[in-house]
Amino acid sequence: MAKEKERIEALVGRLPDADRPGEESKFTGPDPKAAEEILEAVLAQGRAGIKALLDLVKEPTDPAFKNYKAEYLLHCLSVYLGRPEKRTARKPLVEELTERIGDSEVPNYLRGLFIRELQVTAGEEAVEALGARLLDDELCEYATQALLAIGGESAVAALRKAFRKAEGWNRVTLAQALGVVADS
Repeated sequence: MAKEKERIEALVGRLPDADRPGEESKFTGPDPKAAEEILEAVLAQGRAGIKALLDLVKEPTDPAFKNYKAEYLLHCLSVYLGRPEKRTARKPLVEELTERIGDSEVPNYLRGLFIRELQVTAGEEAVEALGARLLDDELCEYATQALLAIGGESAVAALRKAFRKAEGWNRVTLAQALGVVADS
C-alpha cells in the first residue's frame, strides 16, 4: 500500500496550484489530456490506488491536511467515471466510497464529501449504502440528493422506507424528496 500511496501522491502533485489572491484569476484545472492521463494512472492501480487517493483526502481542520488537490482529483475521477462509457470502470470507486460512508470512524465531513461524489458517479449499486444514511442528522440531506440523482424505484423505496422512521428536519427533507419524485 505504501507504493500506491507514493504513486498517488505524485499524481496529486501534478495538479496545478490554485489561483493566488490578488492576481488575475484563471481556470486552474489541468489540460483535459493531462487530466485524463492522471485519472487513467489512478485507475491502473485498481482499488488500492483508489484507497490511497481517498486516504489523502482530509478535512481542512485535520493537522494532516496538505491542500485541496487530493479532493480535487477525487472529484475529477468521479466525474470521469460518471460517463456512460466508464460505467464498468467505476465499480472500485463506488465500492470504496460506499464502504467509507458506512464507517463510523470516518469523520462526517468526509462521509458527506464521499456521498456527494457518489451523487456524481454512482448508480443503483450505491442505493443501500446511501439509504442507510437517511436517518443521520448530518448526512440525510447529502444522501437524499444522491438518491434523487440516481433515481429509479430502489432509490424511491429507500426514501419511502426512511420517511416512515424519520423525525425533525430529516422528515422534512425526505417529504420534499418524495414530492420531487411524485411518490404518493
